[in-house]
Amino acid sequence: MYTNRPRVFIGSSLTYIIGLVLLFYFFGWLELNAQNLLKQPLFIASIIVPLQMFILYGLWAWDGHSIDFTSKGFNNFLDISKLPLLILASSVPLAAIINNIHRTIQTENQIEKTQNQINLVIEKNKTDSYYSHLKSYSDIFQTLPKFKLSRLKKNEDAFEEIELSVVHPYTLYKNIFKSSSINNGYSTIVNDEFITSSQNLYNNINKSLNANNESFDNQLFNLQLIEADIIMLCRLLGIDYKYQEHLFSIILERPKQNLEGISTSFTDEKQIKQMLWGLRDVLIELYTLIDKESNVFRTGKNHGDHIPNYALYDERLFYSIFPISNDKRI
Repeated sequence: MYTNRPRVFIGSSLTYIIGLVLLFYFFGWLELNAQNLLKQPLFIASIIVPLQMFILYGLWAWDGHSIDFTSKGFNNFLDISKLPLLILASSVPLAAIINNIHRTIQTENQIEKTQNQINLVIEKNKTDSYYSHLKSYSDIFQTLPKFKLSRLKKNEDAFEEIELSVVHPYTLYKNIFKSSSINNGYSTIVNDEFITSSQNLYNNINKSLNANNESFDNQLFNLQLIEADIIMLCRLLGIDYKYQEHLFSIILERPKQNLEGISTSFTDEKQIKQMLWGLRDVLIELYTLIDKESNVFRTGKNHGDHIPNYALYDERLFYSIFPISNDKRI
């Protein structure tokens, strides 16, 4: 019985330690967090458990010995208490290790909080810079050239003048600076699609002006192409086109006499000329503003730019269709 006692005691001690580890694992106490160190179960256990084991192993080691406060007694105490004292002393490095780990966790937590604050500041700066850039350019876009358009009043033979300008500056901004956003902040990169689209529409109008307009069918076809390109260009530039539909009748002589209904937003070529000249002015000023080459709209007739000559002079390309008077309307 005596020989088995140390084995039973050590076995019980190991079972206690293993059970304690399993208990800590089950309740999640083996993990440290950024809270106060005295609130960490693992840190408390690093002090209490060695103290418990010191007392248990000490009682076992001191069994059969009496208290002796002489030098011999102290020497004997140290001699028989080496293991309990070693276990008790282990609490110091254990607590130090846990303290260092806890300090690392606190540092990481502080770094994370700081980084989150930095991210919030960055996000706020991105948002502020985006709105500042948006407002700045939107205000500038509203200073782009305005132009007047003469239109025939409905049910009247008198003309009225309307003024067209960039009334949707935010739309124009998003078309030009497509990379700008609240999440990414502002971008000074001009969208290539905007440049391509605006120049293609301008060039398409020039091609329609230079096309064969001898027959009525050709005039009507080219007029519809020009009107469609003008509408798309206005949308791209944020200009309120204020579409005004005119339904009118025209007598076709060939192949046989026939009365046909036609729809257009223009009543005469003067309106087309005013519209094209005004859009050209806006494009030139806009390209200058966004640091793009505006000379693409000043190449001259010899290089395919027919808009200036057509808009400024009395040349009539759609003489079989215009002018439209109220008595021709359907």
